[in-house]
Amino acid sequence: MEYFMQENDQTYSVYRSGSSKIVCYPIVEGVSLFCVQIRDAACPELNDPDARAAGSIKLNICLNGRCEIKTHSGAVTYLIGGELAVDDGQTMESYLFPTADYTGIELYIENPAVIRELSGIFRLPLSDRTHPLIAAAEPMLLQIAEQMLWYSEQNFDSAIIHLKYEELMLMLHHLRTDLRTQIRRYYPHQQTEIAKAVHDSIVIDLSVRHSAAELASQFGISETSLKTYFRNVYGYAFRDFQQKVRMEKAMELLIHTTDPLDMIAHKVGFSGQSKFTQAFRNYTGYTPLEYRREEQNAT
Repeated sequence: MEYFMQENDQTYSVYRSGSSKIVCYPIVEGVSLFCVQIRDAACPELNDPDARAAGSIKLNICLNGRCEIKTHSGAVTYLIGGELAVDDGQTMESYLFPTADYTGIELYIENPAVIRELSGIFRLPLSDRTHPLIAAAEPMLLQIAEQMLWYSEQNFDSAIIHLKYEELMLMLHHLRTDLRTQIRRYYPHQQTEIAKAVHDSIVIDLSVRHSAAELASQFGISETSLKTYFRNVYGYAFRDFQQKVRMEKAMELLIHTTDPLDMIAHKVGFSGQSKFTQAFRNYTGYTPLEYRREEQNAT
């Protein structure tokens, strides 16, 4: 996946790829703020890693979704909604988005004075680390990040974003989040690759149902291990995820096609229309026909 620049008016730049969008605001010399909406499984590095200044820092606040962070040691962890991550760029090998759904902000900082300021706020040296620092973000930080994204989406003057950056820094000073006590779980690369292969087996053809026992046998692991690996990567129980993707596909087919219900039921893995209707009502609160009618009326 590659991003192309859609717009650059010197106060901000917009990068798009499919339904993903990143808006970059230069704040002060050596500080850029990115408003990030990812709807793909991967995201290219807009700052060339080879051109990054020594000692530069990234600060990410995740509002929604999951970001897979793979370190150079091969270990993997996840930044999830409601968390904050600080990294010097030396620990990360890649960013991936297993659920293809991520919303957040990122500060990219090369300015030495601002880096020293952040080191003082977090009471830690932020460079030459082997792992990123990740902690729960305070509600006020999440609120500021949400406002930044809203102002960006509504095309407000970039001066508003600059003010929100100053508010964010003031709030960081006030809260002084302690990253020293955070304990993070890291997962071996092999486990995450098995979970992704299981995911692909599920979504490639939703008309086919796969049991955890069947897939565990295929990958040579126990059923319990498979379910654990899957939840670690995707944040959903194995069974819940299957139901989620089936119902989301059914909603898409109900809105965008005129397929009859029995055909949609088969496409999403149900042997009969009645079982599909019951599952759909349990998931959405509507029968399939009610949902189709509501969506048609809304448009």
